[in-house]
Amino acid sequence: CELDHEPNINITKIALGGMIGDDVNEMISESLRLPLRLTSSLSKVVHKKTDGNPLFVVEFLHSLVKEKLLYFSLTSKRWSWEADVIDLKCLKDDVAKLLTRKLLNLPPKMLEGLKCASCFGSQIFTSTLL
Repeated sequence: CELDHEPNINITKIALGGMIGDDVNEMISESLRLPLRLTSSLSKVVHKKTDGNPLFVVEFLHSLVKEKLLYFSLTSKRWSWEADVIDLKCLKDDVAKLLTRKLLNLPPKMLEGLKCASCFGSQIFTSTLL
């Protein structure tokens, strides 16, 4: 990073690893409101595909719902999936590319607004935008 060499800027780097399989299972279990034993097959596949990256786990689950690979069954009144089918699903390259694709799918005016807002840094007051 270019900022590493600036004398008046203190930078703290934090290395974050992925979640372990049990943590992914707990996250999915809580999200789907199902017992851990029922979500373990899905969690194993999700962990394998995402390396436990929390952001990627969430985004991957969203993509599964969008593609109807993870769906709420009115018959059984719970979330359902086919772990084998999900396991065959190709996972896109990385989180940055996934988020870039999501941004590019936003309406043009919203994307333009985000571009302008990004010039203000990581936080911006609503009054600044108005």
